[in-house]
Amino acid sequence: MEPIQTLANSTLKSIVFCNLINVYNTRVNEPYEKKLLPDNRDMYGLFLTLEGSTTFVLKNGKKVYAAKNSIFFVKVSELSAIISKSPMKHYVNYWFMAHGISLPLNKAYPLKKINFEKEIEFVTLLIEHLQTHVDKKIQYANVRFTCRLLEWLDEINYNNQSDDFISEVVMFINENVETGITVKKIAQKFGYCVKHTRTLFQNALGLSPKQYIDTVRLERASTLLITTNMPLQEIADKFSFSTVSHFINAFKKKYGESPTNFRQLTNNKMHQVSSSPIKRKKVATPPQKTTKERRKLSK
Repeated sequence: MEPIQTLANSTLKSIVFCNLINVYNTRVNEPYEKKLLPDNRDMYGLFLTLEGSTTFVLKNGKKVYAAKNSIFFVKVSELSAIISKSPMKHYVNYWFMAHGISLPLNKAYPLKKINFEKEIEFVTLLIEHLQTHVDKKIQYANVRFTCRLLEWLDEINYNNQSDDFISEVVMFINENVETGITVKKIAQKFGYCVKHTRTLFQNALGLSPKQYIDTVRLERASTLLITTNMPLQEIADKFSFSTVSHFINAFKKKYGESPTNFRQLTNNKMHQVSSSPIKRKKVATPPQKTTKERRKLSK
C-alpha cells in the first residue's frame, strides 16, 4: 500500500481531505446508541461491517442491509437507527467531515476482500492519535483516514457505471434469500441475460452471484442456530437447501463445524459470558476451642 501515491492519484481533479471527528470500534453484544451521533448534522458516517450483518434505518423509512464485510456511507441527518440481529456483530464507525469529494450515500457496498487484523490495527491507531489531542497526531490521523477512504472508494469502483446495478442486486438477494432466489430470477428482475449478470457481479465483487447467495443463506442460518431452537430440517427448508445433508455439508465447509456442533459451542460460550459468577473471598474458619478452653471462658 502506498497511501501518499494513492492520495496523489486520486486528487488530480480535486483536493480531497477529511476531518476525522470520532471513531467507534463496536464489538459483540454492544448495542447501537444514538448518543454516539455527532451534533454536526452535515457530518458523514462510514460503517465498516467486519462481523455479522447490519441494517441501517434512514429517516425516510428506507432500510439498507449491509452484509458482513460491507461498507456503508450516510449523513448524520439522515440516519435514524441501526439494527443487528446477529449475535456476533462487529463494525467500525467513522464520523468525519469531507471536502472535495462526493460519497455514495445510503448504499451498502460489499468489499471484495478484507483483512480483519489490519482493519483493527488501523482503527486502533486512529483512535490512539485522536485521544492524544495533539494537533500533529490528529493531522496525521486525518491524512491516514483520507488515504484509506480513497482506497475503499477505489475498491468498490465508485465511479463504475455498474455500481448501482450491483448494489440493487445485493439488496435484492438479501431481501429475497428465503424465497429460493436464483441467478436466473435475478437476471429476469433486472432485464439482463444470465451470463451478463454473472460477469458484472463477478467483476465487481470477485465472486459469482451463486456464491454470494450461498454466503447470505449460511450467515442467516448461523443466526437461527444461535438464537432459536429451530430444527435443522426447518432451517434447510427455509433457505431452500435441497436436503438436510446438503445444508450440513455446506455449513461445515464454511464454518468448519457441523450446524449442531456450532450451535452447541456458541451457546456454551454465550452462557459462560452471561453467567460470569462473582468470586467470593473465602473466610477462614476460626479453630475450634477445646473443652478446657471453653470452661475457662465460662467462669
